Amino acid sequence: MKPIGGFFEIETPHHGDILHPKALALSTGRACISVMLRELSPSKIYVPFYTCDATLDPFIINNLEFEYYSIDEAMNPTIYPTLQQNEYFLWTNYFGVLSETTEKLKNKYGNKLIIDDTHAFFVGPHPGFWSFTSARKYFGVPDGAFLYAPYELKINAERFTQASIEHAVLRKLGRLAEAYDAYVRYEKSLNSEIFRISKVSEELLKAVNLAKVADIRRRNFAYLHERLGKNNEFKFPVISAEVPFCYPYLPKRGIDRRKLYEQKIFVPSLWVDTLNRLDPGFSWERRVSSQLLPLPIDHRYNKEDMCRMVQAIESIL
Repeated sequence: MKPIGGFFEIETPHHGDILHPKALALSTGRACISVMLRELSPSKIYVPFYTCDATLDPFIINNLEFEYYSIDEAMNPTIYPTLQQNEYFLWTNYFGVLSETTEKLKNKYGNKLIIDDTHAFFVGPHPGFWSFTSARKYFGVPDGAFLYAPYELKINAERFTQASIEHAVLRKLGRLAEAYDAYVRYEKSLNSEIFRISKVSEELLKAVNLAKVADIRRRNFAYLHERLGKNNEFKFPVISAEVPFCYPYLPKRGIDRRKLYEQKIFVPSLWVDTLNRLDPGFSWERRVSSQLLPLPIDHRYNKEDMCRMVQAIESIL
């Protein structure tokens, strides 16, 4: 029953559209994977070693067999296994700059390919394929992931009601230490349960100027590539239509991120989970996890911010 009276809830906009109107809007990428696993009942899935533990949670929880595959220095798979009946291949469009590889894998594996577009929010759908993306990777929302299926998909799931914007509000207020602690707590609270997107995130996303976001990301990416590309050991295809997740910068030697943090430049590590796995090999993936700098290029920043970040990196190097 809808409550009447009392204190006000947060004001959210009621206009605009969400970029993925035909997708199944769920709470998290893990929820998307959980739905896919429930629908496909795979016997085995090949997954990239360079991925976060959260991606693996649905496989582990459902006791499903998975096998790691490696990637080369261009972030492309080094193996292309022959898939047996009911086996699938999970591919990640790293940093949103490898759509060419996605197309090649679609041609090779057909409907046995699962596409992780969490780094490529503006890509998709891929008609006839399973794919998913995440709003939280691109916007200041507490939840939101979008799942595409080869057929019309309906699920009976409740709205996500445990969404919290405490960390986002604290950051907006400039209370960065408190915001980070709240962010870590909230991230740990998320799991692989299947929920539909929260009402808060659904309405917040309607306020996003998508064309402006895309344009800013492209411009910031181009500026960083112009300044840092010649010293970037990660070589990726020239992109023009893509809307990248970040600028993936791999210097010849590692940078102590703490020196950037001291200048209030917060560059994350993707994904340090790989460093704790006991599986032999995968030296490239471990190096990328520890040394690659996924430089932020999102709509909060302009050319002056990009210049400041480049100058900080160059001074450290």
